[in-house]
Amino acid sequence: MAAVREQLFASTFWGIRRPKVALTAGHFVIRLNDPALAFGVDSASDLLECYRRLIAAMEHLQGPILGHIYISLNWQPVGDAIGEPVAETSTPTVHVFLHGDGLLAASSVLQQPAHDRVVYGGPADADSALRQALRSQPSPVAPAPAPALPTLPGANFRIAELGDVQWTATPEPPTSTLRNLGVEGILDLAATLESLHTRSVPPFSGATLWACEQWDAGDKAAMGEGGAATINIFGRRHGGSQNPVADFVRSGALEIPAAGPSTHRPPQDRSARHGPLGR
Repeated sequence: MAAVREQLFASTFWGIRRPKVALTAGHFVIRLNDPALAFGVDSASDLLECYRRLIAAMEHLQGPILGHIYISLNWQPVGDAIGEPVAETSTPTVHVFLHGDGLLAASSVLQQPAHDRVVYGGPADADSALRQALRSQPSPVAPAPAPALPTLPGANFRIAELGDVQWTATPEPPTSTLRNLGVEGILDLAATLESLHTRSVPPFSGATLWACEQWDAGDKAAMGEGGAATINIFGRRHGGSQNPVADFVRSGALEIPAAGPSTHRPPQDRSARHGPLGR
């Protein structure tokens, strides 16, 4: 099946589109419009707004949505690329895999070698409906001002080291979704990724991030220990036999939590939606 790439929404700094090789109906990329642009307050605010807009549009069409986010820094998957979408461009890109009723889980595709994956080909009018839903979302508020005082990397996250090449970052305070991170949190996450990437001796060749959201339980007690969004960071080196991301995905870490949308969120009126996008 031929690869496709569809522009769905263009914002000031970032754009939402189908990747060249879309793997599921919920697979999108948020890509920087100009790779020469520095990542600062305005860019971070626009990135966060694009993600929120994408979630809102998909929830309008599909119902409650859960997101898994993939980012690579100075790293392109090679070979079978188990656990990762293939690289498309050197332009900063965020891969978003959205999950909900009728949407195929990313884990079922990413455990396959890249050359065996089947490109998503949904209904012809599916992305047209999504494009309209994206454009109909309310206009974003003005970007938040830059923090008056700089913060150390990781100030908005609890960092845990899981080995020589893996860390987890949990938002502080805990939240089930990255939509709740503010601009300062996004900037801190970028600084944390860069810091962990360069602090090793010798430095890593690159870094990979998988952020896994959870269904919103509605209250802290119900959320429990595993109900907070977790950001998994991996240091990458060329030429080694170790592939921590492949091990991570094969372990089931990207499986959809058992507690689904109907458990934690009120029912929505499906009559206002355009219909499911498929798998």
